[in-house]
Amino acid sequence: MVDKTVLAQAGKVPDDADVLVVAGPKTDFLPAEIDALKAYLTKGGKLLVMLDPVLKADQPQPTGLQALLKEWGIDADNDLVLDVSGMGRLLGTDESVPVAASYPSHPITETSTT
Repeated sequence: MVDKTVLAQAGKVPDDADVLVVAGPKTDFLPAEIDALKAYLTKGGKLLVMLDPVLKADQPQPTGLQALLKEWGIDADNDLVLDVSGMGRLLGTDESVPVAASYPSHPITETSTT
């Protein structure tokens, strides 16, 4: 089941959450929301964060989320991925849509038994 959670209202990640997805937040998280994420992660929770790059100088940085990710060894910079191989043109897209023709073996794509 997929459900939406407003951490500012709930105060914590639901106990039955298998994974929490933060997809393209438009504003940074409040300190209480960051604390809820930390508590969830400390208990072994799984978190997928998808941040859009900040492209305009007057656009706010998600510094709270970036700091949380940094604690876990992840640098969430304003990098863009561009695929200049030309593969995207075969699918009717441009360089802003990276196309992967093959996926090498990696522990992150292995089946989890937990």
